[in-house]
Amino acid sequence: MLCASSPGIGKQFHQWIPHLSNKTTHLKESPKQKEVKEYFTKIYPKLDSDSLSDISETFIEEHKKKVYLAKRFPSMKQTDVEVLATLVTQDDIKQYERDYGND
Repeated sequence: MLCASSPGIGKQFHQWIPHLSNKTTHLKESPKQKEVKEYFTKIYPKLDSDSLSDISETFIEEHKKKVYLAKRFPSMKQTDVEVLATLVTQDDIKQYERDYGND
């Protein structure tokens, strides 16, 4: 409660909690490989480099799909975009683009 009742201090930022950029978390742009790898290095410090690379690549691919859906359907809430991204495959997106002539 003390953090919430501290007027005039501004936005609280905790160095020990890793963060991605605001544009990335709000689905405005896709994350960079370096940024994601640093993020997961802080979360999983004992994980080897190959595993971190695999996790980062998987995260980036899933996030690109979310960013695409957020740009394609701007009236949807972020939570709805995230649910839709779990339901839709990359092949579904390609088929959608072909059907509407955007390919």
